[in-house]
Amino acid sequence: MLDSDQAKGPLINSISPMLGMAVGALGTALLVQWAPRPLMLAYCFLLAAFVIQAIYLGRVAETVSRQPGVWQSLKPSLHVPQQARRMLWLVLPVDIAAWALGGFFLSLSPSLLAAATGSTSPLNGGLAVAALTLSGALAIVTLRQREPVLGLWVGASFLPLGVAVILLAVNLGALWLFFVGAVVAGIGFGSSFLGALRMLMPLAHAHERAGLMSAFLVLSYLAFCIPALIAGYFAHSVGLVMTSNVYGAVVITLALIALAGLIVRHTGGGEKHDRG
Repeated sequence: MLDSDQAKGPLINSISPMLGMAVGALGTALLVQWAPRPLMLAYCFLLAAFVIQAIYLGRVAETVSRQPGVWQSLKPSLHVPQQARRMLWLVLPVDIAAWALGGFFLSLSPSLLAAATGSTSPLNGGLAVAALTLSGALAIVTLRQREPVLGLWVGASFLPLGVAVILLAVNLGALWLFFVGAVVAGIGFGSSFLGALRMLMPLAHAHERAGLMSAFLVLSYLAFCIPALIAGYFAHSVGLVMTSNVYGAVVITLALIALAGLIVRHTGGGEKHDRG
């Protein structure tokens, strides 16, 4: 996708995870709330989706010519080109913050809502994830034709603000405020991911894009799972609310580091240097 369309490639790569998480979280929440045998039904829907995708992929035209070495091509390849490393360090803090927040929401937000607000509805847990990811998708669509760096500015600004509102809601036990914070943080989530992709990928040559994209996604998905696993471990000993406060403080700090980096880059003429 990145090779065949450099304009739509980053857009689709950034919006697809948001929509997928929203549909998955909200869909499974609806199944748990009202459907019989929701665990089995959820996997049946997934299986059907995979079958449809496999059939569709069989009809998609290949974008490159066939070459020998099929087994070698399956070997994972992570590579950050020299010219993209400075930009990676700039976008990495807010990208890690965004995906760490996403992982926390998907894994612990239903339990956190129950602990902080007393709400035990599975639907509220799904709605919380959907509020985060759908607002992220909306931000991506809104910013898709703006300057790539604007996505980073919006992400590094909205993400810490949204997390601060979420923490306030958790400590006050205010369910409605939690959803407001999720929407604000979601705008930061989607904006930062789109901005990071659009700032990074044009810096790679055609033969370097796959390695750079792989490296970027590996870092993103490590941030998506490892911090949430650590939070789940400590939640058993110190409680979910305290864990959320510490977790949120780390996310806010990372986003503010990214914001500071953007300010330094802007005042120091780094934007002109990257374009030139």
